[in-house]
Amino acid sequence: MRALARRRGFTLLEVLIGTAVSTGVLLAVAATVIGVNEVFQAHNLSKQTVEGSRVGMDYLKRTLRLAGYGLDPALAFDFGTAGLPANTKDNHSVDLTTWGTFVTDDLAFRYRDPMYARRGSLGTDGPPYTLTLQGSTLGQDMRQGQTLLVACQGGVKFFLGQLTANASSTANTVSLTVDALHPAPT
Repeated sequence: MRALARRRGFTLLEVLIGTAVSTGVLLAVAATVIGVNEVFQAHNLSKQTVEGSRVGMDYLKRTLRLAGYGLDPALAFDFGTAGLPANTKDNHSVDLTTWGTFVTDDLAFRYRDPMYARRGSLGTDGPPYTLTLQGSTLGQDMRQGQTLLVACQGGVKFFLGQLTANASSTANTVSLTVDALHPAPT
């Protein structure tokens, strides 16, 4: 009975071994959790990249389907250099501070917005020709050189003219020159 009374706790050696084993198990569990988290983060980044690419491709697909809609195919794609750095089509670098250097590829194409329609009249005393809208405004800013399709009701006769100056969204009168590839209005 005396031997049982003396042995009430753990020896120092038992406590050290228990602590070492527990520490090892906890370190293994922590390493596993960290590894799983890193895999999850990598998968999440990959998923976001794929989703971003999908959204970009959907936008390009939708926009390219409209390329040239309502326009002569020669006017659908813009191979000019106006508005590009140094007025060249060469790829140029843009320094994005947080991401590094980004090299661009430029392609611009045009289409007629099927929802954009205004009623108006076109003066035939040109060039330049005066387009006057009846009871409305342009509704969006337009830049000099932008091509406008002016068609009679039913679209049998049409005229493609280019703006002679920038026009604000509130304008209801613009001046158009004859597009080089299309005849003057009759």
